[in-house]
Amino acid sequence: MVQHLQRRRRLFSIIQMDILYQDHHTDALPFATQTTPSVLTSYGANRPTVYRSPLNTYQSRPFRSTEPMLRNVPVSQEPIRTTNSIQAASVASNHSILPTYVHTTVNLGKALLINNILFKDRNKERQGAKKDSQDLDKVLKKLGFEVEHKDNLSGKDMLKRVKQFSQSNFNRHSISLVVIMSHGNNLMQSGNEVKAVPGGFTQISGVDNTQVATDTIVNQFTLENCHSSLKGKPKIFIFQCCRGDKSLLVCHDAAPIKAQTKLYADVLIAFSTLPGYTSSRNPETGTWYIQSLCDVIERHQREFHIEEMLKLVDDQLNNKHPLYAQTSTYESRGFKRCFLYKNS
Repeated sequence: MVQHLQRRRRLFSIIQMDILYQDHHTDALPFATQTTPSVLTSYGANRPTVYRSPLNTYQSRPFRSTEPMLRNVPVSQEPIRTTNSIQAASVASNHSILPTYVHTTVNLGKALLINNILFKDRNKERQGAKKDSQDLDKVLKKLGFEVEHKDNLSGKDMLKRVKQFSQSNFNRHSISLVVIMSHGNNLMQSGNEVKAVPGGFTQISGVDNTQVATDTIVNQFTLENCHSSLKGKPKIFIFQCCRGDKSLLVCHDAAPIKAQTKLYADVLIAFSTLPGYTSSRNPETGTWYIQSLCDVIERHQREFHIEEMLKLVDDQLNNKHPLYAQTSTYESRGFKRCFLYKNS
């Protein structure tokens, strides 16, 4: 007990001496007003990584925050894996009686990747984000996806391209995948007042700072809006963006979008972080979430379905840094088991 207390005193002594002010790269908007540095792991939590030496696989990488934070702690290039989560996923994957999509088309799927990197305000450049597009393209093409890239779109052009994609013919494709990577927030301005919108509301930014609600994007794929060839097929959305910052000020002339009953089916929506939190991005290696997603899909796409793999992604995010964690989330709307390979 005495040794444990002495070890904790030494740790906090080092922390107090090593606090620095640095510029943290996240997908919040704008950088200058960001104050929420992602989920901070409590020192009191039962996290063995806090009290052990870094693994040999750790390599020094820039990781910076606008808030006073601990001296640069290297991020593992081989994220720590927990056996329990993988065993649990393996058991779940044996439930063959669960409804499962059958992929019988020529191509496994069709993917639209929108990556906003260069903004009109140069200070908002998402450094390192190009690597996310490159790695996703490589992984998806290997799986049998037809991939379309659109970079640096305005808010209006983002929505226009998503609409065109939802109304395209999917007779030769079994899966629809939309990935949008940009800055984001959960705020809405009405007159002179800016408020955070509760309930998971998220909007994602075009390069012109025009905001598009993620629900507006998903709504393009309801049964009444999308192409008839998408009926009964899985529609997956992945949003890599921040989902809030208490000091974030974003101008938006539209009123908050009220929840409406829509005819959703076969929809899976994944976010890189929880409502109200920022999402971490390394200026050299890309975003934590997209890089973990690519890693998990490459390793486990033959073992687990997409929701199980998203759980493994979250497991990686929670073990990617000894002191900080990022928690991802996803929502299923009438979504069945979906494996990322042809299973017919």
